[in-house]
Amino acid sequence: MSGSSEHPGADDPFWAASQLGQFGALGSILLGLQSSASPDAVEHLLNAASELIAAARAALDAADAVVESQREAHARRAAARAPRVERIHVRDA
Repeated sequence: MSGSSEHPGADDPFWAASQLGQFGALGSILLGLQSSASPDAVEHLLNAASELIAAARAALDAADAVVESQREAHARRAAARAPRVERIHVRDA
């Protein structure tokens, strides 16, 4: 974590870990590590968590793209099919 200007404690992994308290279980785990883990270990965990989140976002984006392409293909096939219902004109006799 190189940080000079973004946050006042950006160079301190313990400060960075304390900022994760708002993120539920992961933040709680990292906050618990503050007392027993070295700063390098906390920094490593923060980096790994960031990479995991980025990978999850990439997987979700890819899944969204696949679903959207399937929707478009289905819509094209449906548009190319002949209609299932034909309008019947009945004349009054």
